[in-house]
Parts: sequence; C-alpha cells; structure tokens
Amino acid sequence: MTAIQVWRRGEHRRALLVGGSLALFIFLATLASALTVLGLARTPFMASPFFMVIVLVMSYELSRDLLDAARLAARLRESEQRMTLATVAANLGVWTCELPWGRISATDIWRKLFGFETADQTSLEQMLKRMHPGDRKGFRAALAAAIAGNGDFEAEYRIVAPDVPLRWAASRGRVEFGENGDAVLLRDVVMDVTRRKQAEAEARQHRQELAHLMRVSTLGGLSAAIAHELNQPLAAILCNAQAARRFLERGDVNRDEIRAILDDIVTDDQRAGELIQRLRRLLKKGEFQPEALNMNETIRDVLKLMKADLSSREVTVIANLNDDLPFVHADRVQIQQVLINLILNACDAMQQVPVNARKLSVSSHIHGDGYVRIAVADAGCGLPQGSEDRIFEPYFTTREEGLGLGLALSRCIVEAHGGSLQAKNRPGGGAELSFILSAFTQSPT
Repeated sequence: MTAIQVWRRGEHRRALLVGGSLALFIFLATLASALTVLGLARTPFMASPFFMVIVLVMSYELSRDLLDAARLAARLRESEQRMTLATVAANLGVWTCELPWGRISATDIWRKLFGFETADQTSLEQMLKRMHPGDRKGFRAALAAAIAGNGDFEAEYRIVAPDVPLRWAASRGRVEFGENGDAVLLRDVVMDVTRRKQAEAEARQHRQELAHLMRVSTLGGLSAAIAHELNQPLAAILCNAQAARRFLERGDVNRDEIRAILDDIVTDDQRAGELIQRLRRLLKKGEFQPEALNMNETIRDVLKLMKADLSSREVTVIANLNDDLPFVHADRVQIQQVLINLILNACDAMQQVPVNARKLSVSSHIHGDGYVRIAVADAGCGLPQGSEDRIFEPYFTTREEGLGLGLALSRCIVEAHGGSLQAKNRPGGGAELSFILSAFTQSPT
C-alpha cells in the first residue's frame, strides 16, 4: 500500500525501488525456506541476509533525502539573503500579522518607519494608532475587502509616529486563509512614498497655478464681451430707477407701475449678480475641490457666461443635453475652464466660415457603464491630418496668436479627474473634442 501511495504522488523511481526490494526479499525468503524444508538446500532459517537488502535500499533513499534537504536549505539561505538585500536596497519594510490575534512580526526597516523599537512587541492595533486618523478607516476597509475577496491587499496611508515627521506609506500584500476558509495571516510589504506624494502635491500646485493664470488670461480676452453682458442689466437698472424717480417727482404715483419697475430692477440685479458670481468663481485661486457635479448645469453656466462673446462672433449654439445624465465627481471651476477652452477653440476654428454656417454643438451623453461624455463640435475646417494627438502637446498651436497651452492644460485637468480628452474630425466637416468623466457613485447631498 505504501508503494502505491508513493507511486500516486509521482515518485515512480522510489516506489519501484522500495516496493521491488520488498517483493524480492519476500520471494527470496520464501524460496530459501521452501528449499530447506524439501531438503534441497542445507541452510538455517535466516531472514536477516535478505532483510539487509531492504535496509540498504532504505538507507540509500534516506541518504538521498538528507542530501536533497541540505541542498534545499542552502538554496533557501541564499534566497533569503537575496531577499534581505533587495528589501534593504529598496528600503522596504516586511511584516506579517497573525490576524486572529493581531500579533505582528516585522523587519527593522518596518519598525523604523513606524517608530517602534527593535525589542517592542507590536500588534495591529498599535500599528493603527500610529496611522493618521483620517486613514485608519480606509486601511480597515481595504483589509476587510482582501479578506472577503481573493486576498490581495493594497492601501496607502500616512504615518504619524512620535518625534518623526509625517510620512506616506504604501502597503502591498496578501491574506492567507486556513483550511476552514478563515483568514489566518497577512503578509505585507511597506514602502515609504513620502517623496512621491510631495512631488505629486507640488505638480498639482503648479498645475493649479497655471490653470489660474490661464483662466485670468482667457477672461481677459473675453473682457469686452463680459463688460457688454454686464452693462445690459446695469443700464436697465438705471433706466428703471430714473423712471421710478420721475413718477415720484410728478406725484401721480401708480403703485402697480412702481411695483413692476421694482420687479424689473430686482431681475436685472440678479442677472448682474449671477454674472459677477460666475466670474468670481473662475478668477478664484483655490485648491482642487471635487464635488457631485451636474454637468448639464455646468454647461449652461458656461454658455451664459460666454453668451455675449458667442453673440459677437455670430456663433449659433446648439445644446443637446441628456436630462438623465448622472452626476460626476469633479472640481466645478476646473471643468468650467475645460469647457471654456474647448468652446473658444471651436469658435476660433470657425472664423473663416460664413456667418450662417457658424454652428457650435455642445452635447452630453451617458457613455458606457458609469461614464459621462461631453462633446464640443464645430463647423470649421477641421484638424490638420495627423494632428489629432499633437494638438494636446504643450506649445503646439495652429493659430499665430495662440500659446498652445489651453488644450494641453485641459487634457491635464481631465486626466487628473481620472478621465480622458480626445479630438477627431467629423465626417461632415469640422472637428469634435470630447472628454469622459466617471459618474458619481454616491447620491449627491
């Protein structure tokens, strides 16, 4: 039976050697006994000579196992030394956690990263106490997801250790499960990613400063149209106020007429106030502030802000907005800036087009599963062949007075939101620039 089990494990040579020697020993011992009983051979009844064959065979196999074990131990030591060298060179902290009890075993690099002494007994709760309070919930959620899923664990968090500056760490590991399916062990590697986070923060700050400068520059170019748009409600307010004053001076006050004049003043004041508020939001220099954003409302706000400029350019706007559009998670001001850039580029592309053909299309659609697509299309001459991707490169422009930064910044903003910005020529003429954003997965408050 033992030989059969060894054979089933795939060790055919060992099964044949040991099993064959046992069979040969039994056969030879039985033959010698039969010859002695029949008087054909004069030998004492002894099994030891044949049994020695079994001992020799088993000793040979045992010595092979010992030699293989020694070689394996040497390879394991070499592999461990290489792993230790790699983790030290990459400044990786390796740790394991016995999940049922929360006990942690870790390397010196991990202990130094979290501010633990070498002799300290550490636990998962002690580790969590040295995380930034705002990151503990996310760490627990990532661990719970790994336990409930396939075991892959990934998290980023800040470390707040005593007498140590705040640091960022990235964890990558795997949860191991027991025979009953319970999570028993977490093996994890931690890397200090503070420099990367600082570089990302600096790049984000530079992008925000550039975006602010571009907004100021863009609105500077629209200043004449904006002044005209603002002058209309202010002039109406002045005229209505003068009319009301004349009524009062004559003494024949008509309450209904005065009430109508005051209502007109309130309406014009609200128009001017809305325009000023939109300008203030665009000119404001602030940090990235994503929110649950209604893209249809954002498009309408931009079109209202640019109404006078579009009118002066004699551009007809066609808005095709999907009423069932889900919210997106985005920064309102930055997305407005992207829309303004795309609309201005579309208007510039139609400068040489006859007035009756200057049609600008702005549309919103549900794109695939969980995405929103916004497209701005013009009726211009289209993009130069092969420049569909080059137009997003910094300083690449098809206009003599252009800086070549508007579309590059727009793509940077969209990609920072996890989306994509693309350009293509339309079959009927003109170009279409569109960007895709992820739909907001939570209900907006």
